[in-house]
Amino acid sequence: MSIQFNATPAADEIYEAPNGVNYQWDGEKWSTRTTSRNTSLGGNPGPNPPNGAAAGDFWYNTDTGQLHIFIDMGSGTLSWERTSVPYSANLVELP
Repeated sequence: MSIQFNATPAADEIYEAPNGVNYQWDGEKWSTRTTSRNTSLGGNPGPNPPNGAAAGDFWYNTDTGQLHIFIDMGSGTLSWERTSVPYSANLVELP
């Protein structure tokens, strides 16, 4: 099955492909995206938070190497909060 992406996508455009995967244009390339209906399939990897996030959704920031979760801070205020420290190839594994 081939996927036909929009040749002139708008910034942050999301394409729902026939294979059931959502892709989002980041200005340079298409990256996979999950939505609130299928967040258990991934952590929404990319340099920007996913559009249309719901409380409990995850986003892995590929620029900083940090995992975030979208949570309700109370009174309907939603916020992306870090759940991890930045990834580093230089981390030392402890015994």
